[in-house]
Parts: sequence; structure tokens; C-alpha cells
Amino acid sequence: MCKKIEITKGAPTIEEFMNRFKTDKQAYEFIIKHIYPDGKVICPYCGCSDYLYKSPHQLGRYNCGNCRKIVTVFNGTMFENVNKCFKKWLYIIYASFVSRKSVSSLQLARELGMSSETILNFRKRVQVA
Repeated sequence: MCKKIEITKGAPTIEEFMNRFKTDKQAYEFIIKHIYPDGKVICPYCGCSDYLYKSPHQLGRYNCGNCRKIVTVFNGTMFENVNKCFKKWLYIIYASFVSRKSVSSLQLARELGMSSETILNFRKRVQVA
């Protein structure tokens, strides 16, 4: 009888990536889980986490009761001030790191239907991070 050998995989294939992130909400939850592993959002202005109140109208937006500022879950990350296409942003990161040589911004722009300038700016954020 043959033994079952478990092969450790590197990066997921494109099919596995697309199956994992079928919607933007799944991509959003994946990003939030990795930014805040314990699930506790912290105000970047005053450092408190006890007086943050979720905004009922916008996803990922909190009001700090301590310093009275508006806090988003992406403050201070590479996802700050990006639109809500989180699946596309994760695909840009995936394509940049999986390919042996770098994927051109023009190719990503054609695949995702975005401008190449937008992709270049986000890739700069990824490189800085």
C-alpha cells in the first residue's frame, strides 16, 4: 500500500485565489483579519480601543469617543484611501509576488479594467510596505 505524501505548496494558483476570494467582502475580511489578528481596532490618534463606536452607515469606519476623530480600519496601511475593490487590490499583490519576473502594470490594467497609473501607485505602496 502506498503512503500518502503531503506536498507543501508555495503560492496558490490563480484558480485557488479566485475560489478563495469570490466577493469583495471575503477579500475585505481577509485583509482585516491580517491587520487586526485579535479583532480589536485601535485608534491611531490616541491609541485607545475601548471607546471606538462602529459607524452604522459605512463599513470599517469607527468614531473614537476619546479623541472624537473618525477612524477607519485602514489608517496607516497600504489600503488607506483606496476604493472598495479589495479583490482587485489583493490580485495586484498576488500577481506581483507570484510571478518570477514582475508583471507589467499595463498587463494588470488590461486584466482588471483599471488605469495603469492607479496600479503603479498601488504597487509603490506595496513595495514600501
